[in-house]
Amino acid sequence: MTCNLFSFFFRQYKKIIISCFFKKVCRRFKNKGWVLLCNPPKSLNLAMPEFSIFYFVSFFPAHQKIHIFGEVPYDYVYFSFYLYNDQGQVIGGINHWNIQHLREKIDNNHPETRKTYCLRMGIEFPIPCTSYCLIYRVYSKYKIFPLPLPRIHIEKKEMYHLLPNSSIWNLKKQTWKMTPLLQKAIKRRNIPDTLPYRKDFFVCPKMHDKDTLFINPDATYFAVMLQTKWIHIRGNFPSWDDDSIVFSGFIVCNAKTTETIACFTNMDLERSTTSFFEFYVVPQKTMKKDRVFFSSSQKIIFYSCLPEEVLIIYREISKKSSSEKELKKINFMVKHLSFEEDD
Repeated sequence: MTCNLFSFFFRQYKKIIISCFFKKVCRRFKNKGWVLLCNPPKSLNLAMPEFSIFYFVSFFPAHQKIHIFGEVPYDYVYFSFYLYNDQGQVIGGINHWNIQHLREKIDNNHPETRKTYCLRMGIEFPIPCTSYCLIYRVYSKYKIFPLPLPRIHIEKKEMYHLLPNSSIWNLKKQTWKMTPLLQKAIKRRNIPDTLPYRKDFFVCPKMHDKDTLFINPDATYFAVMLQTKWIHIRGNFPSWDDDSIVFSGFIVCNAKTTETIACFTNMDLERSTTSFFEFYVVPQKTMKKDRVFFSSSQKIIFYSCLPEEVLIIYREISKKSSSEKELKKINFMVKHLSFEEDD
């Protein structure tokens, strides 16, 4: 009873912290176009991001309707536009396979044909919030910057007004300025020590553990925590023949700060090779005598935080429906290792 009460008040506290921060940022940046760039680990390594992703963020008043005109990124694996309220919860949006009427455009600088799209977005039903943010996600196979950025038009008195797109340098500069404030908000709403993740196999987190983190609604998440200082994980990524799977990969992160330590995805494996993977997560200060345990071909991820703060997340983006995602189970081998340490 006491634990449930604590969890309830902790979640309410998180919501207040995120809401206050959100309103402060929105007052400063509303209707300014793209204002924040998340390109981890170089910038804004918060909210457990994937290193192969670009995030672009824009803020708007709750009543504002927007139109988005853009070109499909060259090497995208996945891209989407989602709206979030001041609690960091999804309130609308669309992904690339649901964007209809993609039009072809010939780019003179590149021989291949590029496709363009036009979207109308906004809050279409009553939601108790004063503002919302738009997040444009691009999963890039070769980490190519998704230029040009989509153009945003806002509706004002039955007229469309184009919002200026900041240069990449200005986006990075604004993001660097905002990072300390973001870090402060994240640390004040960090995940409690009683986080109910299993330590012997991957489980799907409950929704209230994922809220306020601006999650991707197209992704399914599974998580495991460390039982000892060392962990060994192996298994198989989904087959390349499964066209419904867009992306899959692991994120090793600090659950307290939500910073990503390292990533390992199916894009790290060539299509011609096996889908089998194997990696270890070990402390940064691993003794030299213990490092002999690994071969040069094995993938090793080092962490410098406390073992109880390490969270390993498996993220999979699928075209399947929400009900099919909920029924999904994964069978990765999780083995905790322990070695004697030097005095």
